[in-house]
Amino acid sequence: MTIYHGIHGHDVPGTVTANNRPLCPRHDLARHADHLGWRHPDCALQLSLAILAHHCGSDEQRALDFCEAYRDRVVIHLPPVWVLDSDEIEVTLVALAAGVAA
Repeated sequence: MTIYHGIHGHDVPGTVTANNRPLCPRHDLARHADHLGWRHPDCALQLSLAILAHHCGSDEQRALDFCEAYRDRVVIHLPPVWVLDSDEIEVTLVALAAGVAA
């Protein structure tokens, strides 16, 4: 199981890790923002894509397909310090695919 952890300092970009390693922003898939964050919609979209691309592994299209909905459902509501795990992410993705609330 992967554990994702984020800390957002005052007026500085957030720090996000996956199993205690820096999470790649995946600018190779799309560049919505220069850094990962969850206070601004564009940064939150980049974070959503980064989390989902890491979670989905080689299924990059799944990450791209759901990154906006995942941002709106989860990322934009994250507190300054948060933890998500891969099981939670998968439950939300399945719910989004089915069109139901997680």
